[in-house]
Parts: sequence; C-alpha cells; structure tokens
Amino acid sequence: MLNSETRLISTYETQKIIARLSSAKLIALTPEDIELPALTVTKSTMKYKANSFVVNQEGSALTNMVIPNNLLTAIEPMELQNLLFRLSKTIEHLNQEIQHKKRTFNQSEQRYQMLVEEIAQPICRLLPNGTVIFVNHAYCQQFQQERSQIIGQNFFNSIPPEAQQATREHFASLDRENPVKSRSQLLNLPTGEQRLLEWTDRAIFDEEGNKIEIQSVGREISSELPEKHCCSLEIALQESQQALEATFEQINLGMAHIAVDGRLLRVNQNFCKILGYTPRELENANLAKITHPDDLKMDKLYLEQLLSNQRENLRLSRRYLRKNRSLVWVNFHLSLARQKSGKPVYFVVTIEDISDRQRTEEKLRHQAAQERLLSKITRQISSSLNFDEIINTAVAEVRQFLQADRIIIFRFAADGSGMVTHESVTSETMKIQNSCIVDPCFQKNYLRQYQEGRVKAVNDIYNAGLSRCYIEMLEKFQVKAHIVVPILQQEELWGLLIVHQCSEPRKWQPREVMLLLEISAQMGIASQQAELYQRLAAANRELRRIAHSDGLTGLANRRCFDSYLELEWRRSYRQRASLSIILCDIDYFKLYNDTYGHQAGDDCLQKVASAIADTVKRPADLVARYGGEEFVIILPNTTVEGALKVAKNIHDAVKSLAIPHLKSEVSEFVTLSLGVAATIPKLALSPDTLVAAADDALYQAKSAGRSRAVANFHPL
Repeated sequence: MLNSETRLISTYETQKIIARLSSAKLIALTPEDIELPALTVTKSTMKYKANSFVVNQEGSALTNMVIPNNLLTAIEPMELQNLLFRLSKTIEHLNQEIQHKKRTFNQSEQRYQMLVEEIAQPICRLLPNGTVIFVNHAYCQQFQQERSQIIGQNFFNSIPPEAQQATREHFASLDRENPVKSRSQLLNLPTGEQRLLEWTDRAIFDEEGNKIEIQSVGREISSELPEKHCCSLEIALQESQQALEATFEQINLGMAHIAVDGRLLRVNQNFCKILGYTPRELENANLAKITHPDDLKMDKLYLEQLLSNQRENLRLSRRYLRKNRSLVWVNFHLSLARQKSGKPVYFVVTIEDISDRQRTEEKLRHQAAQERLLSKITRQISSSLNFDEIINTAVAEVRQFLQADRIIIFRFAADGSGMVTHESVTSETMKIQNSCIVDPCFQKNYLRQYQEGRVKAVNDIYNAGLSRCYIEMLEKFQVKAHIVVPILQQEELWGLLIVHQCSEPRKWQPREVMLLLEISAQMGIASQQAELYQRLAAANRELRRIAHSDGLTGLANRRCFDSYLELEWRRSYRQRASLSIILCDIDYFKLYNDTYGHQAGDDCLQKVASAIADTVKRPADLVARYGGEEFVIILPNTTVEGALKVAKNIHDAVKSLAIPHLKSEVSEFVTLSLGVAATIPKLALSPDTLVAAADDALYQAKSAGRSRAVANFHPL
C-alpha cells in the first residue's frame, strides 16, 4: 500500500511497476510509461533516483519480484525491452499453468468424492477428540441416519459405554511410526440394533507431527454381505483403479514409481518429457542414471530415512541430468507406499521443472554478489590510502569470486615488456609476481587498442586464432584461457588487469567481463588517488622542511630549535636525565663579511654548519642555526662534561677547515667561541634558563679571548 509520502501518478488495473527511491519513497509509473521502450522506463527510474522497481501482478504467482536498476543499466535498451516482454510472457504462461493445475486438481477432487460416495464400504473422518467431520453414503446407510444427523456428533456416542475407553486408547496409540491399525467394534444403531464391524483407522499428521485427523474405513463382519454389494464393491474398485491410472498420466507433473532398490518401475509422459527420455529408456533403469553425481550420496541417505520411518515424505529442489547430460532443476516430492502390514512397496516421486526460475534466481544472486564485491572494493579505496593494500585485497577477492587460478596486475612499457606488480594465485598455480614479461608479438597498435579500452577474452588459447609466438608465451605461464582488461587512469593507460585459467579452458561469461571492467575502473581511481596522495605527502614534507629548516645552511631553524628543546625538556624532567646546550658564535664574523663580502660570508656559514653537523652524530642530537653567525646544539642525556667534550670537537673541526680570516684578532683562520651548560630539569626552571646559562658561558669564552669552549659548571 502506498504511504502518505508516495507520489501517485496513476494506477494500472492488473499490473503496476513501482520504483523504490533512494529516500525509501515509492512511485508508480503510468501505463503510458510502461508501454514506452525500456530505455525510457530506465531513464524514468534514474530521474527519480530509483535503485529498483517491483513487478506486482494481481493474481499472479510472481509477486514482488525486485529487479535492481543497476542490472537494467548494464543491459542494452533493446535487450532490456525484450527482457521485460519475455518476463510478461513468462508471467502469463505461469498463470495459465496454475489455472490448468487448479482445474486438474478440482477434477481429481471431484472424481475422488464420486468414488468415495459410490463405494459400498462405510467411510468417516474424525477429529482426534471423536467429532465426525465427514461420512459417505454407505456410512449413512449402515447406521440408518441422515448425514446431517451424524456430522458434528461424537463418534464415541455410537459405541457401547463399556467399549469407549478401549476405542479412545486405540485412537491414541496411532502415531507417526504406526499410523494405521485395525479394530473390531460393536456399534449401537438408533433402532437399538447392534452391528459388529471391522475398522481400518489411519492417523493424519501435520508438518510438526501433531495428529489432526483420523480416517476410518469399515467392513461389517456380523453377517455376510449380499452378492449385489460385492459386485458394487468390485465395480467401485475398478473405477478407483481407472481414476488412479488417469491421474497418473494426466497430472501436469512428472511422476514415477521407484522400487526399493532404486529401479524406475513406471514413469508418466511428463516425467519423460522433463528428462528427455522415452518411457522404454527409463523403465527398469536405476535412479542413479538421472541423478547428478554430487547428489547420489544424499539421495541414498534420504531413501534410507524414508524406509526407516525417519521421514514420511521429502520435498526439496534438486538436480537431474537429461538424456543429453544437460542439467535440469526440479521441485522434487518423494513418499513411500507401504502394504497394510507396513512393508515398503515402492517410492512415489513427482517432479516439476524449475530450471528457468533457477537460472533467473542464480543470475540475480550473482548480480547481488557482484554489487557487494564492488561496494566493498569502493569502500576500501575511499577509506585507505595504502595503494598496495587496496590492490592486493581487490585481486584476492576477485579471484575468489570468479574461482580463477590466477589474477595479476601488469605494468608495461611501450615495447611490450613489463612487470607483474600484484598477484593472487591458488596453491596449485605457479607464482609469477615480480616477473618481467616480454611479449614478442606485442605491437604499438596493441598499446593503442588497450588505450582505447580493448578487452580480450580467450576461452581456449589453442582455438582462438592466436599467433604461435603469443601461445608459446602463455604456455610458459601454464595459461589455458584468460581475460585481459585495461586499467585506465583518466584517459591514460596505467596497466592491465589479467585473469588466468591454468587448469583447463574456460568459457568466460559476459557478466564476468563486465565485473572486471568495473573492477579495473575502480583500480584506475585507486592508482590516481595513490599518486595524488604521494604528491601531496611530498609537498607536505617539503613544507615541513621549509618550516623547520634554515634556508641557507639546511640546519634546523630557530622555530624548530624552540619546539625540540621544549619537548626534550619535558622528557628529561620525566626521566630525571641531564640535558645540555652548546651555543656557538663565529669569531669576528662581521669583519669577515666586511672583508670578503656577503657571498663569501654565506659560504663560510654553510661550511661551518656542515662541520658542526658532521661532528654531532647521535640521532637524538639537534643542530640549529640560532641566528646570524650563531649556532646551537641540543644534547639529550648528556652531562656538562660530555657536552664540553663535544664543544671542543666542534671547535677543532671548524678550525681544521682553515677558512682564511685575515681580519680576525685571534687566528688567521675562522674560529668559534662556544658556551656550554647542562642541568636536570626541575619544576622551578624552564628551558630559557638553560639557554641563558649557555649564553653566559659563551660570554665568558669571548671575554677570555675567543676561539675556545667554556662550560658553566654552576648548577641552575
């Protein structure tokens, strides 16, 4: 029923095509829309963002059939129109078949009623509590009452009081293992007469094992039946046999009697038609002849269960093999006919061909599975930036879905050579990942064809008209059949998605090729996304480098120094470790610039910075340009004595550069003055106090004549 949010365009008397919108609203198309070409109907559903529509024909066996819209969009418009036309014809055919079955059933029911009414034996049907729900004409005559006087009454009222309890216990003893029993019973007639009858009682159970009815057939044994009654009984039996014969042949289902040892005793025409055999070919043949090999084991188990009373009947869908060895799906019903003693006589089986329905359901299931796979891969691409992880997962899941032997991603050069970069294979298949492959038959026109979206599906490499050199190349990798699909990054050829079947040739299905095209499109998006991410990551690294590096010397800049010092200060405080600072200053650098020029001054700064960085080698140490001609070094986990030793090494390394400095008042070469300070951080101190202590030591070094290292040994 349409809800208040449904927009109703018009109604259609017997058939409605309803599109479900992405917002969960429903919309009904007009009859004119239905009669338009399939492409127009598809566009209409796309206009309203419909993801499916429902075919619902009143009175039809096919109701609420959901057809995904993306399945329609994958089909050519003319094919879709033909598909819808065939679907409507299928619905019409099934309705006709259902009506025919109903008529056949009604006719059989009428014949059964006529037979029951004409038979000379009294027949009645009781509820478990004894209430009579049916009696035939013979029963009414036997008890000299009208039918209306009997139905609805309790059966036990016609039994002498002394026999009622035994009769109740007899009915209660009927169970699923022993549903049929006989009894002799003295009955009271309304006239006061008593008659002795022999009754055969059968209990009827529902699917849950509850007793729902008792059917009784009686035979008077108090006196001999008149001869005319015997003749009537014989005639009735003959008519019953004829009715059963007619039902066996005319029923609109395949029907057969099967011996306990599995031989087909008798088959009707419909049974033969479904399986493509003649009656002569099937009679006395073993059931295994028409059974799918994979079902033989279960068939044996089912038959044993029926013979041992573990089952009363069996209903399921299963596979049979036609005479031409093609597969047919049937609805299958099996029951066991027994003698009065309970001895098995034969199995009764009916089958109904449901192959078309099974193929349609399989196609829809496969389509739904493809959509789930595509959705999963799309989510992986959108949620992960790890390209190798995305591709490895995708090829593994696609290979599992297609049940292929090998799937690879191939990146190649223009000359046809290339490398297998990703692979998923079965345990029995040769691995070829990281293999360099040269295709001697590759030509530039192949590259152009793949660039234009060429897809190559080969069912059998030996029967596809391939060149000898190409076959030899495929044989090296054990390939019997393959599909090659290009992976395009926008309009550029990025690589190839290749599926290999190595165990045997394989007939590739169009839907499998369509799936690979969808997957290759997603891989193209993933490759482009990965490249964009790599560029972005490189740009971010460069930005971080620029933000934290000194442009002239390549050392860390002042901002980076302040951040790292704060970080190491907190770490050293937690670990109660010593933290040292060295401040360096190039002696008389202003005179150097004035003498040699700023270009030479920049070269000097670069050389000094390089010498300091080469001397300070621990990964946790940081060398930074502090400003102008000043440098600073952070030494975690280092005492003042250790820092002073590093400072002297730096002094000697710079001096050994022998950079001429004619205006220096302490040396003919460029020299450094260095101040050293160290402390174990405390709450009362801050990183600035440590820098100030190192600056004080640097001042002492300059006051003492420069070109030296001085440590501030006074605790902070």
